[in-house]
Amino acid sequence: MGPNDSILKGPKMTEPRTLADVVNDIRHSWANIPVPARFYLEDLEQLSTREETFYSAETPYPGEPDRVLVECFLMNAQDWQGATADYLKRELKETVS
Repeated sequence: MGPNDSILKGPKMTEPRTLADVVNDIRHSWANIPVPARFYLEDLEQLSTREETFYSAETPYPGEPDRVLVECFLMNAQDWQGATADYLKRELKETVS
């Protein structure tokens, strides 16, 4: 069992967690995040601080909805594996579906 498996053992929640909660857990669970994945994770952090569609001049898809940001992050997070990674990736998808 790894150091971040406590995320998996937490109490079952009746309400989905916020995008900010999931992004925070990803940051704490994944050491050495590759630059492409980090780029989208930072965009998701900015998005999670407000209740609107994300817009950034630096992103390759200005004005892209949160769902597309999540998909782009997940494409760049394929090397992150394990039970915690699978759980948080699934939860991330659920926050924007």
